[in-house]
Amino acid sequence: MDWSLVGRNSRCVSYPTSDTGYFVEVTWTSEDTKGDWVEICSGTPFNVSGFSFTGRFDFNKTATAFVDIGIGADGSEVVIVENLRFYTNTWLVASGSTYYLPLSIPSGTRIAVRAQNSSYDQYDNVDINCNISLFPHPSFASAPFPLHRCVTYGENVYTTTGLQFTLGANTWGSWQLFCAAVPFNTRSMILSLDSEVGESSPIGGAFQIGIGDPGSEYPICSNMPTWLSYCDTGYSPNNNLFLPVEIPTNSVLSIRGKSSSTTTEKDANVIAYLFG
Repeated sequence: MDWSLVGRNSRCVSYPTSDTGYFVEVTWTSEDTKGDWVEICSGTPFNVSGFSFTGRFDFNKTATAFVDIGIGADGSEVVIVENLRFYTNTWLVASGSTYYLPLSIPSGTRIAVRAQNSSYDQYDNVDINCNISLFPHPSFASAPFPLHRCVTYGENVYTTTGLQFTLGANTWGSWQLFCAAVPFNTRSMILSLDSEVGESSPIGGAFQIGIGDPGSEYPICSNMPTWLSYCDTGYSPNNNLFLPVEIPTNSVLSIRGKSSSTTTEKDANVIAYLFG
C-alpha cells in the first residue's frame, strides 16, 4: 500500500488542542434548559466528512445531559445535531460517551456546543466536558457520499430523557412508535438506549426496529442484543448503537424489546438520530 497517498486523506484533527486542554467546559444555569453556546473549533481546517464527539462528566453524581452541536458565527449558530445524550451516575467517575456522526462540514466553519442537564436543582456547578475529532473527506472516486442532515426523535427536552418502551418478559413487548414520518431518505441512524429510573436489576435481552404503519411493522433490525445496567436512584449508562441502514422518506419507525427475564417486564427508553 502507498502510505504516502493514504496519509494525505486519513488525518484526524481534534479540538480543543492540547495547548488549551483536551476538553471545553459547557455549563448551564437552569434545569432542563440549554445554556450558552461555547466555541469548540474556530474554523475547520478542511472539508469534513464526519466527526467523533465525546462528552464527559468528571464527577460521580447522578445526571443526564443533552448536547447540541452548532455551526456558524458567534450569535448565529445553526444546530446540525440536536440533543445528543450523555450520562453519569453516583457510582461512576469521569464517565461519558463518544458518538461518531457522519455529517459533512465545509472547510473554515466555526463549531460550537451548548448543553442542558436534568439535575441542576440537586447539584450546583454541574457541567460537561466536550471534545470533537474531525475527519476529512477522501478524494478517491469511490469515497462514500457525504451526509448533510441529522434529525432527532424520542427526546424529551422537558425531562432530559428518551421515549419509554417496555421489554416483555422473555417475549416481544408492544411496538412503540418513535418516528411518524422519516423526513428524508436516511442512510444511517444512531440509537441511544437507556434503562428507566427505578429499575432494580440489569436489563438483558434484545430489541427490534420496525418499519411500517402501526399494526403492520416489519423488522429491519431484528434480534439485536442489548445489555443495560441499572440504577435504582438515577440513570444507567446508555448504549449508543450506529446502524448503517437505509430508510425511505415518509417511513414510519417503531421499536420493541424482549427481556431475558422470564417473569418481569423491563422499562427502557430510546432516542434516535437519523442521517441523510
